[in-house]
Amino acid sequence: GGTLYRPITNVPYRWGEGDFSYLDFGNGEGEGWKVGQDHATPRFTDTLAAPDKTSDNPREDAWYEYILTNKSKSTAENGYLDLAIDGVSMMKVTKDANGTYQRAANEIVEQARGFIADELQIDGYYRYRDGDATRTKLPADTTVTSTKWTNRAGTVSKLWLYGCSTVVPHASSEDFTGTDGQKYRRSVNAATGEVEVTRLSDGSKTVTAPVATVTLDDATIELLVKNGGTAIDFTTAAGTDGASVDEAIAHLPLTEAGLAALKDAGASIKLREDADGAFDYEVIANVRLLYNSMAAELYEEYPADGLTPAKAGSNTTLTARIYGDVRTHGTPTAVAGGTVNASYDNRMASTMYY
Repeated sequence: GGTLYRPITNVPYRWGEGDFSYLDFGNGEGEGWKVGQDHATPRFTDTLAAPDKTSDNPREDAWYEYILTNKSKSTAENGYLDLAIDGVSMMKVTKDANGTYQRAANEIVEQARGFIADELQIDGYYRYRDGDATRTKLPADTTVTSTKWTNRAGTVSKLWLYGCSTVVPHASSEDFTGTDGQKYRRSVNAATGEVEVTRLSDGSKTVTAPVATVTLDDATIELLVKNGGTAIDFTTAAGTDGASVDEAIAHLPLTEAGLAALKDAGASIKLREDADGAFDYEVIANVRLLYNSMAAELYEEYPADGLTPAKAGSNTTLTARIYGDVRTHGTPTAVAGGTVNASYDNRMASTMYY
């Protein structure tokens, strides 16, 4: 646990780039935001047509990109890779008859603030022949009928998705002092992904489950690389300037509707439930990858003198992206009076931990 001594990640923030129209699992018709999440905030669009008429206030579509490198000739086993969206929060407010949100004692709803994640993408999935211990990559047009999926950067068996109100420790455990003056220890259950907060004086604890647990078996990966459709968009040397070939991107929805649709499609996914058995969703702010085996030599441009010369020039990193839209920048200040305080700063941040 913890952060490696040497930097392992590049997390650029990209705004207003790319095609966001196909996000959300099971869509595929260019209406990706149809099952997006409002969270009691306006749908920002660029249309002049009624009833939106919001071209003067377009939504800030953006993404973070995470690039993990390993320039050693050794593998690493049984680690965690955390993708954390910093500064996401939920505010309890009400909506009056005019559609204005303000603090009051009735009709409580929640507004999300910060970078609202809609989709996780992981590059580098490819097929290999079932039973091939070397996991040699098969071409996209292979005629082999019995295949399995793996990733160029190693093996990730599960994903734990945490809501923004859950504080996830990025080390094996974290000790802190609570508002009651008591000493506590925060840790993650290695079997379930539950965040456990233990009071050290008497051993009592509170437990918070991930919003969703995704098991990356072959059937689930197949669904994710097809992105709700029937075809797989494999990379080509021409399309990636030689950096990737015969690989596919896994698309995992992070919205409430998208995760529910993924489960309905048969994916190996466990959704957190409330006391009534309904999906207990909260906007996602942390994604933990259970990184069972990190491959050696993860390069953005594989060197000619590497262990596998045939990979020279290719991208062998673990590369992931989180797409979303930005409701606000920075952390909200304390609410004064009866209205929602809208004072934020101009910053936006995400951190990757290994």
